[in-house]
Amino acid sequence: VKEVTEWMSKRSGIPVSDIRQHWLLLYNEDATQHLFEVSAGLDSLVLGESQILSQVNIVNRLVKETKGNGQVIRELFQKAISAGGRARNETNIGSGAVSLSSAAVELALKKLPGPAALSSAMVLVVGAGNMGKLVIKHLVAKGCTKMVVVNRSQEKVAAIREEMKPGVEIIYKPPDEMLACAAEANVIFTSTSSATPLFLKEHVEVLPPPHARRLFVDISVPR
Repeated sequence: VKEVTEWMSKRSGIPVSDIRQHWLLLYNEDATQHLFEVSAGLDSLVLGESQILSQVNIVNRLVKETKGNGQVIRELFQKAISAGGRARNETNIGSGAVSLSSAAVELALKKLPGPAALSSAMVLVVGAGNMGKLVIKHLVAKGCTKMVVVNRSQEKVAAIREEMKPGVEIIYKPPDEMLACAAEANVIFTSTSSATPLFLKEHVEVLPPPHARRLFVDISVPR
């Protein structure tokens, strides 16, 4: 445990003391069961989430590159990844919303007055990281063709815009214009790693009333 924790600290830059505050230590059969459940999407916030299997694959590659790991660990990861693939191919676990971002968009659709409401809604996405990018893709897939994206990096937003099909308008705004953008939006997704809240009660109270209801969907993962 000591060696693994020190390796995690060295690779991530996070102090060992911080890692110890958040770790979950499992051994033998409990550890094996946990790895298989994670790979299959059973331990995800959204049941059957597809992204988690790719993350297990990334860890598996890191394990292979790390000195000191044994054949048992390598085979354990291979079998867990295989089981995760079978769970998605041979069951209906992935038939619904299979990521937090897709679940967020599905939730917004349920809260809006009609199935076509998303295409006419004023949509604001705060954050253009991996989660924000997936939110944007799911919004487009559900018929949203115009949205404002607030992010520190304009280049990230431009790169996402390039991936979209013709007819999709993505408008970049810097963080200092976030509240002004929120004043014009009635659907707001937040997906950042900010350690502090983006919208406080006093911020929302002074926003002008929207034409329809104003919906906030927060899938941020603070640092």
